[in-house]
Amino acid sequence: MICVDVAHIGTQVKTVKHKVEAKDPASYYAKYTVIEGGPLSDNVESVVNEVKIEPAGDGSIVRATNHYHTKGGAADKAMIDAIGEKTLSMYKLVQDYLLANPGVCV
Repeated sequence: MICVDVAHIGTQVKTVKHKVEAKDPASYYAKYTVIEGGPLSDNVESVVNEVKIEPAGDGSIVRATNHYHTKGGAADKAMIDAIGEKTLSMYKLVQDYLLANPGVCV
């Protein structure tokens, strides 16, 4: 399965194409690879993301692992850290929205 995310950032429209590698709705687990757009660059060949949601008290914990596959083995730590911060901010936006609108995921 291929998914395409479209984000409107200011006046720019950015797309990211993901290939879903595995999913298990019963355990709230997904693994997908970024195959086009987003964090891919001259230095980053692909990014494999794994996400697992676990119950915790009255809420949940999201555990996300990102595997960066670089070209030529050269990792740009500053770039990877920046991508990680953007990913974390996206999760926080989703969290804030769901907390403000608890009826949307019933």
